[in-house]
Amino acid sequence: MGKKKGKSSSPAVRGIKTAFGVIGRIFGIFFLILVITGCISATLVTIYVMQFVNADVGVDLRNLNLGYTSILYYTDKETGEERELQRLQNTQNRIWVDLEDIPQMVRDVAIVAEDRRFEEHNGVDWKRTIFSFVNEFLPLTSSRQGGSTLTQQLIKNITSDDGQTFERKIREIFRALNLEKKYTKDDILEAYLNTVNFGSGTYGIQAASNIYFGKDVSELTVPEAASIIAATKSPVYLNPSTNPERNKERRDWIIGEMADTGLITEEEAEAYQAMPVETIKKQLQNDPNSNSQVQSYFVDTVYYEVIDDLCDTYGYERAFASSLLLNSGYHVYTTIDPECQAILDHYFLNPQNMPPVLNSVYPQGAGILTDPYGKVLAICGGTGEKTGALTLNRATSTPQQPGSSIKPLTVYSQGIENNLITWSTMIEDSPFRDKGDGTGWPVNFNGLYLGNITVAEAIQRSTNTVAVKLADRLGPQNLVNFLVDSFGFDLVLEGPVNDVDIAPMALGALSEGVNPIDMVGAFQIFGNGGVYVKPYTYTRVLDSDGNVILEKNTTPKRVLSPETAAVMNRLLISVTDPNTLGTAKQVRFSSQVVGGKTGTTSNDFDHWFIGYSPYYVFGSWLGYDQNTVIQYNVGHYPPLFVFKSIMGDLHANLPLKDFDDGDNCVALPFCTECGNIASSATTTTSIGYYKPSFIPPTCTGNHGEDEEEPKDEEDDKPHSNNGGIIIINGNRSSSGFSYDEEESS
Repeated sequence: MGKKKGKSSSPAVRGIKTAFGVIGRIFGIFFLILVITGCISATLVTIYVMQFVNADVGVDLRNLNLGYTSILYYTDKETGEERELQRLQNTQNRIWVDLEDIPQMVRDVAIVAEDRRFEEHNGVDWKRTIFSFVNEFLPLTSSRQGGSTLTQQLIKNITSDDGQTFERKIREIFRALNLEKKYTKDDILEAYLNTVNFGSGTYGIQAASNIYFGKDVSELTVPEAASIIAATKSPVYLNPSTNPERNKERRDWIIGEMADTGLITEEEAEAYQAMPVETIKKQLQNDPNSNSQVQSYFVDTVYYEVIDDLCDTYGYERAFASSLLLNSGYHVYTTIDPECQAILDHYFLNPQNMPPVLNSVYPQGAGILTDPYGKVLAICGGTGEKTGALTLNRATSTPQQPGSSIKPLTVYSQGIENNLITWSTMIEDSPFRDKGDGTGWPVNFNGLYLGNITVAEAIQRSTNTVAVKLADRLGPQNLVNFLVDSFGFDLVLEGPVNDVDIAPMALGALSEGVNPIDMVGAFQIFGNGGVYVKPYTYTRVLDSDGNVILEKNTTPKRVLSPETAAVMNRLLISVTDPNTLGTAKQVRFSSQVVGGKTGTTSNDFDHWFIGYSPYYVFGSWLGYDQNTVIQYNVGHYPPLFVFKSIMGDLHANLPLKDFDDGDNCVALPFCTECGNIASSATTTTSIGYYKPSFIPPTCTGNHGEDEEEPKDEEDDKPHSNNGGIIIINGNRSSSGFSYDEEESS
């Protein structure tokens, strides 16, 4: 008997089973994806939250006494002792009062109004936090208490970290939990009552008592205390003096809450609510962002530099760093030389002492004096009387186009560093390209083209054509890299660096400019052997207990070889030599050797001179805040006379001193016709300075293209166009030029 076959399913049933199987597999895969995604998300959230588990405020509450005054010091040159320069003014009205001097009633008012369970929680009131979160999405009540505890509010007060972000809230929660592990409730309440903003530029319960009611905190009545505490919710909207009706509404609510908690009786609450509260109309007219005390540009510069370094070192918000500097009793040891500062002030703050111009209103200006290694000794950020603290500082905060003063930093230093040129290399002074209208670009200040001239003559005359040709040969990107990597210049160039950017690198036509202090700092490399230290106005900062908070790293960074620096130094000295064609030969104030470079932008909007001696580096900029032509008599270029007057005063009692170039450059006669080292075949000579490792060949008398290659002791590879005459013609089809802005002179 055969085996009985089972009934086979119908196609419809099989289709349903298949569909359910597919759906099941899809749901299974979807479920697995959800599980995996959930695990990943949970891990990421855990990692994210764990960042904040040990989040600390970074402040010792016991040393938060905001009555501490920070003091700036300078070093007495004769005794070497540190002497007080100035005390920093806190423009906010703060008077610290210990908790024991604050009546219990005032403490109770603050707790009832802001954090009823303050004594019970551990920094975070989870019930209020969760309720507040839910209430954001599903309004359940118009409760007047938010989710933040007094501890969390203190965190915001002392860190100024109050952004409306989820990350900030998480950070605040863990900071509050950690703060309560370290400090008692009394510590936290005392700090809160002394740091909270009560409006009218007033911080702290004692200052608020004085301003609004003319009395000590110990003398406040319950309604007065409630009136002051009410302002913490909105220091402007609920201000007791300017918005008394709104303040009373909040004040009466606080008094009612005191009755609800049993601190006072219902009868007392009604009496207090009916009691009039009148401020003494002693409204503080002090804007917390204004500064009534006049302080020097140097002190302003120190202030901002310390704040920047606190933020960079510790990750502080700027507002918090500013509060620390103004209120924490810091000791800041500055680099100022008061005698040098007095000399700069004599000229810049009194325009009648400055060189004359033909404009009816004297231009603004900036002057910066450093030692040869970046130590700022004096600074002025404007001309005319200074009227306050933290006013506009044109030495540090208003980038200007540097004009031709950029040439030594870019084309000439890099040309010598890379063995493209020497002192006597001949380059054709002729247009780099045809502008298409029958005229050439660039033009020189005097409108003339002189044919073949030496590098020394080009820098002395500030010849634009030569600088442009060198920038083209060196590559604009390489020059940008040098400025950024060596000096940290914040250069703004449109799009990728290409041929169009030859003008900014060769002629200083930078779209955003450079701050004068950065230009002066960069010029130190020519007199000190090729090393750079970013200009600095302080050496160290100590807290009130003597602990080092900040210390400047002043280790020099090499940016040029000693040989290049020595040759550049002699080139810039030739710019000021009365016996040369130098544009700055009027700056010499005695037999003291100095070097430097002028810089003038299109239409005479910006005037520069940056120069140096073996003792100092000094630079000045003159111009108007809104571009205006500076008019002056021919032969009286103002920055030269600023330099001459100020540096002359500074060197009055100093012995003459030369630069110590050592063996880093050699002086040799060269042929003025071909630029090579003079020989018996040479007819006319001059003296040039050269890197010992890269000396031009000897003149053969042929003065043609068959001159020898220059002598490079570092290698035996040929260097085309490094000695003799370089002929660089424009109008190249590959140049891609579209830049047509007027050049700097």
